[in-house]
Amino acid sequence: MPAASVSVDNISSLLPDRIASPGVAGAAQTAPRKGAERAAVEGFPSRPADFAPFEGFLHLLARAIRQFHTYPPTSPLCTGAIAACHKALTSIEYRDRLALRVTPNDLIVEEVHVGAGTIVEDEIVRRLVRVRVAALDIDRTASPRDLSRTRWEPRW
Repeated sequence: MPAASVSVDNISSLLPDRIASPGVAGAAQTAPRKGAERAAVEGFPSRPADFAPFEGFLHLLARAIRQFHTYPPTSPLCTGAIAACHKALTSIEYRDRLALRVTPNDLIVEEVHVGAGTIVEDEIVRRLVRVRVAALDIDRTASPRDLSRTRWEPRW
């Protein structure tokens, strides 16, 4: 029986769930799962052109939450993640407050679904749903300390 062989050129096609993240020192992250393209589906509004900074902030916030659940709060990884998150929050110039609605799989901002199938769903949405939060307002003037206090774990 002939053995199946894979050419070297096709190895990248065998790993569709991993992509390189150019902004995180060569680290790899999980590719978006099914549902992440929800905004492109008919019936859902498309993202405004100036929506990228907000989405970037949510991804950095989710990364910071993951770092805080993995390392001690005084770790350089945690403080660096919070500093990057705060910088992204203060760079959002067109809003004073970020109003989010929470659904079981994503966040809704101005009728646009954000975060389904990404780290935002894994770290932010699931925690907020678990503690039964329906809406979240984040003020643009929040300090790094305020952002580091976002622990959404049930305590019962």
